[in-house]
Amino acid sequence: MWDELSRYGDVILETNASNAINRSYVLGNGNLLSQTVASTTSYFLPDVQGSTRALTNASGAVISGQTFDYSACAVRTGTPNTSCI
Repeated sequence: MWDELSRYGDVILETNASNAINRSYVLGNGNLLSQTVASTTSYFLPDVQGSTRALTNASGAVISGQTFDYSACAVRTGTPNTSCI
């Protein structure tokens, strides 16, 4: 499911073939704020250009991160394994 009112038609809900929710997203002011997978919410931390550099848990601890090499995903760490966050 996507947000038809957002500028880019952002995905806000991912489901499987049985329409069970796999992942949901929260957006605020056009920015990706959090995702929930299997009832666990993680929060996106952007860099100054707006690219996501890390995910934190509810306590603020970094649980996943990656570095970029000329706009290609170079290194991923932690879980959940979000493809090119």
